[in-house]
Amino acid sequence: MKNITVMFLFLLIFFQIFPQSKKQNLNSMIATKYAFVSAAAELGTCDAFLKFIADDGIIFRPNPINGEFFLTTAPKRTGLLTWFPVHAEI
Repeated sequence: MKNITVMFLFLLIFFQIFPQSKKQNLNSMIATKYAFVSAAAELGTCDAFLKFIADDGIIFRPNPINGEFFLTTAPKRTGLLTWFPVHAEI
């Protein structure tokens, strides 16, 4: 009976903590997406990608290539990228 009580308490605590952590991660991801869109409007699309891409980020053009290398060596294009997330999941 003691094991069942301990397991019940563990599950109760786990399910109380996990959804909050997941929600914080989701909100952080959405905030980052909006920050990227703002950077694209301010800096331009290419520079926004450079600001947000990971050092080991990969871009497919059409084959995989290091994103930072591609963005720094490819010719700059004009135009404005505007978008916003409609649905997000983690």
